[in-house]
Amino acid sequence: MSDTNNRDDELNNLLGFLYGENSYNGVWFRSTPEGANGAYWWRKELRRLIKKEREVIRKEYVAQVKVLEQQVTALKDKQEKE
Repeated sequence: MSDTNNRDDELNNLLGFLYGENSYNGVWFRSTPEGANGAYWWRKELRRLIKKEREVIRKEYVAQVKVLEQQVTALKDKQEKE
């Protein structure tokens, strides 16, 4: 559960930054952190978070499919025994 909370916190923090509600890693929107290339440096962070979230969703989907496959197999086995 804490991993989910961390992901939500990180994403909400970046969204708050994009909305101008808070800073992200100490930098406010329309500011550029030292060493960053260009004004759209935050896009890299956004892509990273989206990629991370997609991977989590994919893993959860695969796990759900496996459970459903097991349930279908169990039902088939039960029907064959009857």
